[in-house]
Amino acid sequence: MSDLEDALVDKIISRIVSELPFYKQTKRLQKASLSKQNEDSLVDISASKTDTVTNKLLMEMEKLSAMPTSSDDNAMRMAKSQLRLLELIQRCLSCPWEQIKEQYQSLNETELSEEDLNRLKEKSEKALPPPISQEICKRLYKNLVGILTSKSTMFLQAQLQEKATKCLFQLSASNYDDIVSQILPLLTSASSEEDVGDMVYYWKEDVATHGVLLEYLNVNEYNLGRVLTSLQPIVSATKKTNIQVVYAKVIHKVIWNWINRYPLE
Repeated sequence: MSDLEDALVDKIISRIVSELPFYKQTKRLQKASLSKQNEDSLVDISASKTDTVTNKLLMEMEKLSAMPTSSDDNAMRMAKSQLRLLELIQRCLSCPWEQIKEQYQSLNETELSEEDLNRLKEKSEKALPPPISQEICKRLYKNLVGILTSKSTMFLQAQLQEKATKCLFQLSASNYDDIVSQILPLLTSASSEEDVGDMVYYWKEDVATHGVLLEYLNVNEYNLGRVLTSLQPIVSATKKTNIQVVYAKVIHKVIWNWINRYPLE
């Protein structure tokens, strides 16, 4: 059955990729209803085969990013194709999580006491999706960070970065430790450097660029405490006021994200 499902995933993704703007040079497009059916089918399969689907979509993303763009038209087609793949990846990552939350919501319909309902809501809020493999997580994180920290101007940059933040949020929900372990060492390195003339400007940029990634993570009560504890010595070691201000803004945002996303905590 697994081989049949893998073959089905390959076939659906092949259909989706063939319709991406970068590869589809003609104006004759597949019917929107059929495209949506292919994408919805892939998302449904991802509920039980998240690693397989995410890995294959990521492979297509990596292939696409390696393609040369010979004109602005090609670059725009690539950006539109990347946007579509990111949206699919985000939907596939969120599908298992949504199913878990739906299971809790279905229990809400049964006759429960108010106290039991409150406990159920707390469990639903705390529920997290199962982790994906570390190898896929690291590759996807690398792709997302490449979009979020790019200093060059891209077509559809705002839309790509917005979609990348949503993917990063989903990824951190399932693989929080894997993601944070990529961010904190960069901040430690940047904050421990001595000021050598204009070099402090680049360290500030590095802190601002990678520190802001913490704002996009799914941080519950437990992980909020951990990330603040990890940041404490990094911030304490930072001597430059302007970099301390960057950290203050990041921490402020992280705390408010927790308040908004986990009100019952």
